[in-house]
Amino acid sequence: MKTQEQLSNVILAFVFTLLLSACQKNHNEEQADYNGIWEIYFNIPTNTGYSSLRYEIELNNSTYSESFLDYYSASNEYIYNVWEGEVIKTGNKLQFEVTSMKTYNYDPIEKEVLELISETVPTEPHIDRSLTLSWETVLYTMNNGNLEIRADWNEDGDYEDTDEIMIYMPVD
Repeated sequence: MKTQEQLSNVILAFVFTLLLSACQKNHNEEQADYNGIWEIYFNIPTNTGYSSLRYEIELNNSTYSESFLDYYSASNEYIYNVWEGEVIKTGNKLQFEVTSMKTYNYDPIEKEVLELISETVPTEPHIDRSLTLSWETVLYTMNNGNLEIRADWNEDGDYEDTDEIMIYMPVD
């Protein structure tokens, strides 16, 4: 009788482990609708006219990587940035927790990323080189296959005033 009870316990433990494994597998396979690589272009004034700068963001469930060029007219300098971190999703709100900020020199003629200038772990709230608060909280929607982001630039929670809507296109 004791052997049969032990065998039943082993079988129950095995079935429980199988069910738990299946639940975790299904949970891990869920893909967020915003996953993928997205891009947007901004035209900004430079010392020689306008320049079209490309911003790219790669989202993968709970992580992201954003790369973009900055232009500084005072020094006629281009800087290439790569920010990485975690994404926390609540409803249609995404919060970006920046964990790494890398800055590279950039050659605008050759369109080439050059040597790493700096790598920092930001403090909260982090301030970028232009002394502006970098967006960390956005509302997002999927609209006709595009990723529409409403950035809360001033982090006041109202998505108005200086806030902005950006429409990112998928990168093929």
